[in-house]
Order: sequence, then structure tokens, then C-alpha cells
Amino acid sequence: TAPTELDLVLEDVLTQLRLPDDVTLIRQSEPDLPPVLATPQLAEVFHHLVRNALDAMTATEEKRLAVTARRHSDGQVEVSIQDSGPGVPDHLRADLFRLGVTDKRNGLGYGLWWSRLYLARIGGSLEMDPSVRQGARFVVRLRTATDEGQQG
Repeated sequence: TAPTELDLVLEDVLTQLRLPDDVTLIRQSEPDLPPVLATPQLAEVFHHLVRNALDAMTATEEKRLAVTARRHSDGQVEVSIQDSGPGVPDHLRADLFRLGVTDKRNGLGYGLWWSRLYLARIGGSLEMDPSVRQGARFVVRLRTATDEGQQG
């Protein structure tokens, strides 16, 4: 891992995906976020999460995508991706991060599984906020570059 400017990664992903005109983007980032420990594959995690959010909102009239980055109370950096889609079906919630679990017609059930595995390998995490029922909210937690000496 190496120190990585999170805001640059997020902006690059959002630019590459070219959000549709009917999607309202709410982008918030706490000022002076420290660099996080990551590899270039961190962009793939955010690409999966944003792409999933956009896919979930295709049949939704009011499309809102919120991407928020902030410092968590434990010192890690937290990024949340929240959409205004129909939410994750109840029957998928328990196994959502297992390989092969998907509700997409042509989906492989790979993105969330791989993203969680990758984040765990670099000392981070990925969770779905179970309290959100209108839409979905996924939360990524990342170690900061200042954690490197403490956790090696």
C-alpha cells in the first residue's frame, strides 16, 4: 500500500463513469482528509459501488447519488456511497458479500465480494448499512497513511 489521496480517486471514478444527466450527485468531503493506505485497485472498489448504485436507480424516478468522505471517530477515513434506488432485497441481505450472489440478470456476483476481500487485505472494510431501507448505503473504511507505522 501507499499513501493515496482519496478525493482524487473518487473524482476520477465519478468522471470516468459519466453520470447520466438525470442523476443528482451529492458530493461531500470533509476538508483536510489525510491520505489513505491503498493500491491503485481502490478505484475499482468505488467503480463497483457507484456502478451498482447507478444500476439500482435505473427504474427510479428521482435519482440521487450521495458520495461522502469523512474522518471517523476511530481515526480511519469513511466513504459512503448511497443511492435512492429500491434498496437491497431482503432475501439477499445476509449473503450479499458472498461470491456469486447477485440480483442482476447478467451479473456474476463478483464486485461486492472482490471489493470486500481487497479492502480487508489492505486493512479496511466494506459494509452495507442495514438501517437504510429506501435505497442502499455502502460504507468503506480505510486506514490513513499515518496508521502505517502503527499497523505496519
